[in-house]
Amino acid sequence: MSNMSLENKVAVVTGAGSGIGKACALALSKKGVKIAILGRRIEPLKETSSIIRNHRGEVIYESVDVTNRIKLSEFVKNVLQKYYTIDILVNAAGLNIKRRFLENMDPGDWERVIGTNLTGVYNCVQEILPIMRKNKEGVIVNIGSNAGRWVDKGSGIAYVASKHALYSFNQSINLEEWKNGIRACSILPGEVRTPLVFERLTLPDEHHLSIMLRPEDVAESVIFAVSQPKHLLVEEIVLKPTNRESP
Repeated sequence: MSNMSLENKVAVVTGAGSGIGKACALALSKKGVKIAILGRRIEPLKETSSIIRNHRGEVIYESVDVTNRIKLSEFVKNVLQKYYTIDILVNAAGLNIKRRFLENMDPGDWERVIGTNLTGVYNCVQEILPIMRKNKEGVIVNIGSNAGRWVDKGSGIAYVASKHALYSFNQSINLEEWKNGIRACSILPGEVRTPLVFERLTLPDEHHLSIMLRPEDVAESVIFAVSQPKHLLVEEIVLKPTNRESP
């Protein structure tokens, strides 16, 4: 199996100010990909962009919430003005909440998690699919979770529901869009040491943090998925820490 060169491809990465999104943007840039990143907070995006530029990569960034369809549409137009096309979409924006169980969750928090983790992905896909259809190719990577395949209590009901739905959404993209040369991959990591782990009511200790996956581990799986030849679909990649100790 020979991997395709990613040189001069164009990738949009959401949630790229920190965690997995940031790691994906940096990893893709190192492969020669032109990067367009977005997220809610501008300062972290500036930091990610500075790292890319310091390594002579090409990048543009903008503060955009994936739930804001108007701003998202404007962002995609700006990307096309700069780079003329979009070859790769990495949906890495995601959130969780402290009060995450049925007994204590606020309905507004439910809507916020579903809005970002699921509807936000839909919004991005809908904006970029027409470009990929026109090109008759493209790769969409959806950052899911082990919690999107196997229900666990700790992740909370809204997060689990959003990631299960995202897993099905990914498969639906492949069922509908294969004829347009578009492929979608679900990356399903276990615990990853990102800012999200500090949204828990019970914070992990240093040992627990030390055995988690790293954002860079997930980014490497994204590189693998997007660099496969066009005839090959990597529909899902499951990542787990080797150490299975309970926290």
